[in-house]
Amino acid sequence: MISQNHGIPLTYFNKLPESNPDRPEIQRNGKTLRQLDNKTAEGMAVAQWGVPPKPVELVNLYLRRIQAYNKSSTLSPVQPLNAILFLNPDLLEDAAQADRLRKQGIVLGPLHGIPFLVKGSFPIKDMPLSGGVTAWRNVISNKDTWAVEKLRQAGAIVMGQANMDNWASSATSSTSQIAGTVRSAYLQGALPGGSSGGSGVAAGAYLTNFTFGGETGGS
Repeated sequence: MISQNHGIPLTYFNKLPESNPDRPEIQRNGKTLRQLDNKTAEGMAVAQWGVPPKPVELVNLYLRRIQAYNKSSTLSPVQPLNAILFLNPDLLEDAAQADRLRKQGIVLGPLHGIPFLVKGSFPIKDMPLSGGVTAWRNVISNKDTWAVEKLRQAGAIVMGQANMDNWASSATSSTSQIAGTVRSAYLQGALPGGSSGGSGVAAGAYLTNFTFGGETGGS
């Protein structure tokens, strides 16, 4: 599940403009997220849609895809992906702040306003450091891991944490106590491997612009 305590409540999705889980291929100026995401993250920030993207709009596009695919069972035969552990509780404010800075002519870096997801085993300030394990879901990190810190400095927006195998313990599947088993975005009944399966599926299903995972022992 997406945490009600440490993430955006699922009821938020009811407030999204033009939110419709039966039409997940949200378009912007005639282009779908799949077409837009064929650009690099840096390329999106510089040239997407012919003008710099509005971070709030971009975040909302990804949130609508998360609504449609991550836990939905209404899109049968599409299987729920279970790719997300937690969403950043400050996500919407972070995106709005990126919008405000751009309007003031301030660009933090080449990834300004571009959303990304982080594997659930990496520290993100004020978010759970659970490793997918229920007993650790209330262990809150007081700082960002180095990679997240550098990405924020470049202007990127943390969307939240991707699902993973408990304690990164499997190289063949990604099943956590918190969010269940990650499923393939393209092959019914298939598993994406592990332990960074949520990161891979979130990128492949266009639930975010880019992700990062980790390698422990053959992931």
